[in-house]
Amino acid sequence: MKKKENILNKYWIVCILFIIITFFIGDNSIIKQISYNREIKNLKSKIKFYTKKNEENLKKLSFFYGDNKNLEKIIREEYFMAKSDEDFFFIKNNG
Repeated sequence: MKKKENILNKYWIVCILFIIITFFIGDNSIIKQISYNREIKNLKSKIKFYTKKNEENLKKLSFFYGDNKNLEKIIREEYFMAKSDEDFFFIKNNG
């Protein structure tokens, strides 16, 4: 009977070691899988962000190339550029 118990204990030890090696050590361990899933979520959110930015930039680009008046408007408003015979007056709000 003792020999049979000894063999069962050896099998349990081997099974436990196999489970530990399979799930916690190596390239496909649970810990690495969790970190990979986190990285995938992070990359997917970055893809959404940059896709949205790309769409915004494409809209701006089509707006710029659509008409020269639009381009001139943006240049004047955002970059404060003027024609040679124009003056700019900046009004500063205190508050």
